Amino acid sequence: MLLRSRKTALLPAAIAVLFALSACSGDGANVENNPTTGVQLDTTAPPPNGGTLVPPPLPQAGNPQAIDSENLGDVESFQAVVDGVGNVTAVWTQWDGARNNLWGNRYDVSNGWEAAQLLESGDESVFPPKIVVDSAGNVTVVWIQEAADFYIAAGNPPEMVNVVRTNLWARRYIIGSGWEMTSDPTPVPKVVALESMDLAAAATEGVEDIGDLQLVVDDNDDVTAVWSQHDGIRYNLYSSRHVAGNWELSPVLLDTEDLGHASSPKIIQNGNRLLVLWLQSDGTRQNLWAKWYSAGWAASNKVDTEDLGDVSVPDAVIDNAGNAMVIWRQYDGMRWNLWSARYAGATWGMVAMLESEDLGDVTFSQTVVESGGNVMVAWTQFNGSVSNVWARRFSAGAWGAEIKVETDDSGNVGSLLLVIDGADAITAAWIQSDGSVDSLWVNRFSSGSWGLASKVEDLDDGDARSPVLTVDSANRVIAVWNQFDGSRYDLWFNLYSAGSWGAAARVGTLDSGSVIDPRFVLDGNDRLIAVWQQSYNSRNHLLVNVYTPGSGWGVVGQIDPDDRDSGFAAALLVDSLNNITVLWQQPVTQFGADDSQVDLWANRF
Repeated sequence: MLLRSRKTALLPAAIAVLFALSACSGDGANVENNPTTGVQLDTTAPPPNGGTLVPPPLPQAGNPQAIDSENLGDVESFQAVVDGVGNVTAVWTQWDGARNNLWGNRYDVSNGWEAAQLLESGDESVFPPKIVVDSAGNVTVVWIQEAADFYIAAGNPPEMVNVVRTNLWARRYIIGSGWEMTSDPTPVPKVVALESMDLAAAATEGVEDIGDLQLVVDDNDDVTAVWSQHDGIRYNLYSSRHVAGNWELSPVLLDTEDLGHASSPKIIQNGNRLLVLWLQSDGTRQNLWAKWYSAGWAASNKVDTEDLGDVSVPDAVIDNAGNAMVIWRQYDGMRWNLWSARYAGATWGMVAMLESEDLGDVTFSQTVVESGGNVMVAWTQFNGSVSNVWARRFSAGAWGAEIKVETDDSGNVGSLLLVIDGADAITAAWIQSDGSVDSLWVNRFSSGSWGLASKVEDLDDGDARSPVLTVDSANRVIAVWNQFDGSRYDLWFNLYSAGSWGAAARVGTLDSGSVIDPRFVLDGNDRLIAVWQQSYNSRNHLLVNVYTPGSGWGVVGQIDPDDRDSGFAAALLVDSLNNITVLWQQPVTQFGADDSQVDLWANRF
């Protein structure tokens, strides 16, 4: 994973707002009463006078502009955050012909985008950064960066061997003063080393001494970084916290049991409480460990006490009282089961297997927590013939019965989603095959019970794919998905409102090629903004449409510039004034060309 080559993989953007939503727009009217009004390309009408059919130009949304450093190499990856008043901070890694550097740019609500700024001055490549913003608008960026080193190998004559190790760094942007600088007579960027436990040069060869990195900010505006780091024998898990203007003097060792490799840390946050989960080997199997933070770090706990087999894909939710429910898959030597453990009253309770059916593997799970602390878990599980959707609810201190959420055993299920609204009603959605076509199904839990599963689309021409399930402030649920019509994929949606689903309808897109990689964000007025890639007028473009409650979808607009092709990896942010900022990576020329530089672009509307 050392960043060596000029053309490393282009990573999808990760942002602090969302890629897949848990709360979004809807409408009180049925979908069929909200007609699509987007620009449509009629490919059946003959061109006038036998000429060439030229599509009309699309409306330009906002003012697209490149925000990276010009005349450098590819932008490899980026992240962005928006603060409460609408200032946007973007950070990215960019190739200069020898290494990936860390750059940043700011959108100020008064002055617009500033000039791109180099955020570090190291001599080696930077890995994709992490970024968070606090309630005051201060921004913290943390990144892993290579450092050149060498050792003398035994031999006749002795040989100097060049190696690369990695360090962990941080820099902050302070509202009112900018990116932090040192107070030396000649100020330089204030870059803080979060760790100083470097491996010896000889031990670094073939080892990334810093591994996984996670970053969160809590309701006190304190920032917590958690990472794995190799000590020459194993990977351990460390944390550093930024509190009251300063980073801790030395990192805190989180896994204190001195066991095998610690990996895959995950931070779950609610208010000022943090729960860190990680996987750790005991030499035989991967176990699940946890550490709780609330006004200080508690002791580390081994969560899975059954010692049956490897643990995979842990997750957790924390309720408003500070209780946590941890869910994970665990192998018992024959199949993958679903397990849980509860943290309440500063103690861990007994673990429980959530599914008691003697079925096949549990493949995926989703968890939501209700306002009163009850927890709903849904999962997909193979029954020896097909996979089904199951659910179980924790209430009044105990798990209820397992419920089969879908009752049609015609084919396998996948792409399970689970969302909860402000009234604690829960909606599950999934893709299910009938043996020939994959369709989108849903079921609802309210008033203490699940309803009947039903399809929310009846398009038998092709498969449904990549669903997104969202809930708005009025507790309306909207489902959006890609659907194949026999020749291309289009974007469809359906709405749950006033106790029922409407009819599936097509989002206002174009009749000109498949919809690719749609992204969504919800603003404070419950408008759903959709951005996607689609071919139009001989080019691929980033397009946008907005769903407004009571009005439906508007007119398709173009986000990227007309003379560029194939913008990708779009990230969407919304501020408190409901302005939308879209950032994306865009080649200078044709997408995929070896000599095409990839820039970072932004648009705001």
